[in-house]
Order: sequence, then C-alpha cells, then structure tokens
Amino acid sequence: MVPWVFLYIPPDHVVSSLEVGKIDGGTIFRGIFVVLAVVFGRIACGWVCPWGTTQELSEPIENANTKRIPPWIKYAFFLTWLASLLVLMFRNEVRSFELAIVPVPLDLFHIALYFFMFAEVIFFCWWLGRRSACKLCPLGAAMALASPFRRLKIKGDKDECKHCKTCEANCSMSLPITEQVDGANVVGDFNCILCGRCVESCPNGLLKYRLE
Repeated sequence: MVPWVFLYIPPDHVVSSLEVGKIDGGTIFRGIFVVLAVVFGRIACGWVCPWGTTQELSEPIENANTKRIPPWIKYAFFLTWLASLLVLMFRNEVRSFELAIVPVPLDLFHIALYFFMFAEVIFFCWWLGRRSACKLCPLGAAMALASPFRRLKIKGDKDECKHCKTCEANCSMSLPITEQVDGANVVGDFNCILCGRCVESCPNGLLKYRLE
C-alpha cells in the first residue's frame, strides 16, 4: 500500500463523507471487507490490510510480552464511531447518498497523516505486542460482528492434538486455539484473522483451512 492509493481510499474521510451523504472510495473499500467477512471472516485483516502488513514487518521490535487486550475495547471504539456518525448524519439531515469517488488532495497534511498512522501502528506493536492494532481496530470489530456464520474456518483434531500449544505461541491474535479445538474441533473465535500462522506452525499438521 503506497501513499497514492490513499488518494482514493483515504483513512480519514469515511465519516466526513458519510455525514454529508457521500460514499467515497474509503467507505467502499471498508464495506467490501465487511461483506467478505460474512463468508470468510476477518481474512482481509490477515491477508489484505496494509496495517496488518505493517504489524507483521514490525515483529522484530514488538513487545515480546504481548498484552491481553479485552475484546470489548474494539467494539466500544466501533460503537462510539457509529454513534458519532449517526448523530452527524441526523444533524445534517442526510436522507440519501451519492457516489463520490474523487481523489483527496495530496498535500502535506495527508502525507503526514499517512506516515503518522503507520507510526501509530508500529508504536502499538512496540508497546502492547503482536497485532495489537488489530485487537483495537473498529473495522475489525465490524468484521467480527459480520462473521458468526462464516464458511471459511480453521479446523483441528482434538483426538490427535498433543497440546504442545505451538499454535498458540505463533497465533497473531493470541487466541486460545487449543481450548477451542478441544471444544469443537475448530478455531471458532470471531477475532481469528485466518492468517495461517497456526496452520504453518502445527508440528503434526492437524490444523487446516476448511470451506464449508
């Protein structure tokens, strides 16, 4: 993801566009993520999101003691964002929407914003540990809410599992994979980003992608 892409999918214009009844590229981009989550869960977080890639590249400097971040925090951020958006739309009496995919100015402010957001993500990794920004992301919360009936999952085998917890040590989201596999032979957590690190690291090859 390079700066010029943000001309059409700016990270800061979703609210400012929707509050006046316009749908910009950033809104469409994020909307596609949420729609895909209905079938594929948070796979976009693990394979497409530029902030996710930044966090992967930041692993050499991340906090080795990954902090436990309560899942409700990202839902609180999302609900606060959504409530603010609805209030602004109500205030502006928005009754309909129009498509407005136009580039934002490539000025000093937007260039600085671009690099600031990357620095912010790297800081969270350094402070809170692996994939911490994913655990706080409001868009991730929206995708998690859209994925209860997702068809793509990571399946395990509780009868063959040796409980070595290698998968958990490598999990990007610090999920209790062994416990979930023991319960239902599947990594059922909505916060799973399907990055595949557990699949790759399982010494017995018991974790596999399944599309049902």
